[in-house]
Amino acid sequence: MKTLVSTIFLSLLVSSCSLDKSDKSKLEFSPSNDQSKDISLDNDNTQDQNQTPEEPSPQQRLKSLEEEKRLEWDKIIIDAKLGFEPLREMVAKKCFDCHNSNRELPFYGRVFTKINPVTKHQVEGLKALDIAEIFPLKANGEPSQISLLKAIRSSVLDRTMPLKSYTFFYPRKKINDQDEQRFLDWIDPLIEDIENFEQKYEDLYGQNDIQTRGAKLIDNKCMRCHGNGNQRGGFGGMENLVNLSEKYINFDEAEKSLIYKVSQNGSMPTDPRERLNDQELQLFIDYINSLRE
Repeated sequence: MKTLVSTIFLSLLVSSCSLDKSDKSKLEFSPSNDQSKDISLDNDNTQDQNQTPEEPSPQQRLKSLEEEKRLEWDKIIIDAKLGFEPLREMVAKKCFDCHNSNRELPFYGRVFTKINPVTKHQVEGLKALDIAEIFPLKANGEPSQISLLKAIRSSVLDRTMPLKSYTFFYPRKKINDQDEQRFLDWIDPLIEDIENFEQKYEDLYGQNDIQTRGAKLIDNKCMRCHGNGNQRGGFGGMENLVNLSEKYINFDEAEKSLIYKVSQNGSMPTDPRERLNDQELQLFIDYINSLRE
């Protein structure tokens, strides 16, 4: 009987030891759930680091470029308005009567409007330039900002504005040397900023072909007086040279085009500062020829 009990006890003891060893083995070699997650995350991070970033599509690059351009132009507008502050009071006194659409004429300018010269001056003045919003400038036909700024610059330098018929009655509203310098301090840096802005994005967009550069030349030199509804001197339509009559443009011999001849002899533009140089004259010829093709 003792022998049987001893045999049973030994069997149980061996079984217990085998179970302990098996459980310990499981504890030593089976990672916990948290450890498994850590290993998995490490593997995912390694894979992410090895992946090459996806290249943006042409549409995405164009959208990004457009947004960059918009923000840069917005900055130019803000800087222009801030830079205008030192001359605001002077301009309000000497220019706003004819060039601010928010300015109400005095009572004597609001009667008999069809024959009233004061009314006429304001109507014509707003067509040529409206600075109610300071910048961007507005004008009939939506000419380029550079052409409008240069027109202001020349008017100030030549003292052609305000009109003599206006300053005859209001002599204190004449532009003086101090006024001139204030205008130049605002206009010249602004023109430079716009030119740099336009050149930058023309390069980025690859807009350096003859037709793009020729259209820009016409826009800056001619459109303010002769395009988009403006017909100074009885001549307009330069927004579309193809539709001009043969009297003004000759596609077979561009050099014989009237619009080229008046540019070549210095008759146009009327402002000597804006007359076309040799390089611009050649571009004009090349532009006309490109439209024929």
